[in-house]
Amino acid sequence: MASAIEKSLRRALAKGNAADPDHRLEIYEAAERALLRLEETNGMSGEAKDRHRLELIAAIESIEADFSGPDGSVPPTPAAETGDAGNGDAGRGAEASKAPEVVEAERIDPPAAPQSLEPQLAFEAEERVVDVTPDDDAGETGTARPGAGSRLGRRVIALVIVLLLLFLVGVGVWIVLPFLSSGAASDGDAKSAASATGGDLSVADAIRENAGTVAGAAAEPEWTDLYSPEALREFARSDPAIEDATKGGQRARLKLTQPAGPGDAGGTADAAAGREIELPIPGEVARRFAGKNVEGEIVVGSPDGKPRVFTLRCLFGGETVCGRQRFTTSLPEENFLFHLELPPEAATGGQIAVDPSVGDAGKDLFLYGMRLRRPV
Repeated sequence: MASAIEKSLRRALAKGNAADPDHRLEIYEAAERALLRLEETNGMSGEAKDRHRLELIAAIESIEADFSGPDGSVPPTPAAETGDAGNGDAGRGAEASKAPEVVEAERIDPPAAPQSLEPQLAFEAEERVVDVTPDDDAGETGTARPGAGSRLGRRVIALVIVLLLLFLVGVGVWIVLPFLSSGAASDGDAKSAASATGGDLSVADAIRENAGTVAGAAAEPEWTDLYSPEALREFARSDPAIEDATKGGQRARLKLTQPAGPGDAGGTADAAAGREIELPIPGEVARRFAGKNVEGEIVVGSPDGKPRVFTLRCLFGGETVCGRQRFTTSLPEENFLFHLELPPEAATGGQIAVDPSVGDAGKDLFLYGMRLRRPV
């Protein structure tokens, strides 16, 4: 059964003059280039490359067998009528019987039409070699008959030898490469992974291998915590809407609880602002980030696992510099990022205003802390 490569070659040959040696040669060379591109693009193993070489050799030999005679030579085309059309001398009948061989030699001898059809890979054009044997019937005249299939045979053999050499080189590399890779396994996990995959280092492996140096070269800006655990406990002592919810041995946290205000029924902005709990931004931190774009992070959580909806504003001089942002959490602890631009006059500090009573599921919210940093 014909292989996929042979079927592809025959389809390509059918689109042109398959009997033309030059046309077949172009198709074979194009097929080899296509295989090389495919192997390079897909990163095929040495075993797959060798299998492709053998299939290509078999396909070329099978196709060339259709265009060769029993002895391996290209079947000659019907010879033209020889002899002088106007000469009716019967005495030349014996010479006329030998004429096709002479004409055949004259027609084949010019190197304009190559008789070989295999891909010529990286070889230089070979000098045409013709085996001339004396013609027994024309010994006195010196007429010689060239070996029509000699060049075809030589080039077929050369191509097969080259492909077999490539196959052997690939097998040798495939056998030796794992030993070379395993010898360097002690250099680190990345090299061990490369040995396990036959010595090939993927892009992901290279990234992981160099992650340490990249991280050191481009370190992220450090966060600045707004509140210490002691500051959180102080908030709980100074505001009845804030409760210290820290349990023994756990991370410090506050529970923000805001009862409904008298203006809730109207749903106005003033009523919403009246329910907000304001936490101070220290002046020292405000001076550090004054006039700059800042990234903030607030860490909150749901006391009972049900969704909690809350809003956040960043107040400086009574005006918000981060709008009114809305968040939802149902986890025991979750981080939310927001952005703000501190005004140049923010040296005296500001406030973070949190409204924990926006949703219907509950009016309370865990607060673990807040921090700021310059954006990456």
